[in-house]
Amino acid sequence: MTDPLIPELVETEVEVPERNPHLVPWITVGAIAVVAIVVSILLVTFGRAESIAPTADPKPSTSETTSPSPSTTPSETPTPTETPKTDDVPAVTMGPSQRLAIEPWGVQAQLSNKFGSSQYSIDAQQNLVLTSPLIEKLPESCAAMRKQFGITKGTDGKYVVLRPGEKCAEAPELYDEIWGQLAETVKTIKPL
Repeated sequence: MTDPLIPELVETEVEVPERNPHLVPWITVGAIAVVAIVVSILLVTFGRAESIAPTADPKPSTSETTSPSPSTTPSETPTPTETPKTDDVPAVTMGPSQRLAIEPWGVQAQLSNKFGSSQYSIDAQQNLVLTSPLIEKLPESCAAMRKQFGITKGTDGKYVVLRPGEKCAEAPELYDEIWGQLAETVKTIKPL
């Protein structure tokens, strides 16, 4: 006896759709693409972490502010006694840095990110001349100085900051920042 409210179970054959063999290559390509994306994300992440990692500095860096030099009016011309050349490197904080490989010299250094995207050229006198957005910020009156900042390799193998002989009168703070950052870079030079 069958209840009219309960449907009878009828043995019916359920059709199972056949798998299309033409989809196998697409599934394979999709799986490979997912793996490639994951691997590239990991490589980029590790690459950035390596280039952004702050350098280990054995001594804590301190930031000292230098007192601004007395301002002069545009009609005044500075005399040599107003801007004496000193060999006291301005104190700066390097902050985050990037690796600068100097392959012709077989060394590398840490260059502050404040320089931005930098390039260099090495002349016959073993002067590495640095070009960067930070250096390009020097005013037009100091435009000649833009090609005078970098690092010099001495005959004794020691590295020193390459800088113009006189300070930029219009932007002494920027001049000191560039000089101080290059001095910090020289301290980090080590073999490749």
